[in-house]
Amino acid sequence: MPKVAVLMPVYNAGKYLSESIRSILSQSFTDFSFYIVDDGSTDNSLEIIASFNDPRIKILRKEKNSGVTDTLNFGLAHITEPLVTRMDADDIALPERLNEQYNFMMSDREKIICGTQVEYFGDQTNTSSLPLKDAELKTQLLFQNCFIHPSVMFRTALMKQGYPDKYPHLEDYAAWIGLRDKGKFGMLDKVLIKYRMEGQNISFRNYGNKLERVTPLYKQLLEELNIEPSGKNILLHFSLCGHICPGTGIEEIIDHANLIIEKNKIVRCYPEKELKELIIHKLNVYYFLIVKIRPRSAFVFWKKMKSITFKQFRYWLSATMNKKR
Repeated sequence: MPKVAVLMPVYNAGKYLSESIRSILSQSFTDFSFYIVDDGSTDNSLEIIASFNDPRIKILRKEKNSGVTDTLNFGLAHITEPLVTRMDADDIALPERLNEQYNFMMSDREKIICGTQVEYFGDQTNTSSLPLKDAELKTQLLFQNCFIHPSVMFRTALMKQGYPDKYPHLEDYAAWIGLRDKGKFGMLDKVLIKYRMEGQNISFRNYGNKLERVTPLYKQLLEELNIEPSGKNILLHFSLCGHICPGTGIEEIIDHANLIIEKNKIVRCYPEKELKELIIHKLNVYYFLIVKIRPRSAFVFWKKMKSITFKQFRYWLSATMNKKR
């Protein structure tokens, strides 16, 4: 049996599909099966897939389109290989991706999932700078996804129940929250995938109403901290993640940040050091958003600092300013 399964959902992805498939078939690591699941495509996607004559490809077809989550779970149900690598139909895997991730996962049996840094290309160009350590990755889940979905490799046994189906377009975020206590998270500090940013990008085209989609997960995460998941607190949490929301003030956001820190000291959901550093960083990002929109409000931030000191906050400001130079 092959050591790795590559899982790629496809829906009307003909424009870039050949390039994505070739990037997997050209991997230096060759001991894998390639599960390509067509979600009822109406374009030429199936013809493109069938044009590849490679025994590692396993074509799974659904007659009716049912969305990414159901398609991923349909594919997972057919996988017997011990490790699963995700791949999207419009991205490009660099040649050493599977080899690097496989060796990383095999280096420590307690690792259950790992991601990689990615290079964004297309409409936007950039390189990710995601946290690397287990504690940092899991702490980030309090606010947002800690992995870029098509960059991950995970242990099949822990995902046999499938992705949660109640969180459209956030199925991966919900899945990683459910895996927090199952083992170690890891991140390879190498760019091993090129992530396409375009109007038709699979991951971004349905991400219009972020707040509505993320609210159920934020409710769960705030309840774990014994914070009332009211509409106001959800909005403050969303603001702390770098969104300027009507009806939220700077002082309220700082109070919410301090409440998270204080509640966590009691329930101990997250390591204190990593949580505090992450929140300072979040406030730093929010500060720069506010400076652009309401410059006179910027220094209200440090007037109400309690758990977070002005010295610490200024450290983050300085670090960010240096990066921009």
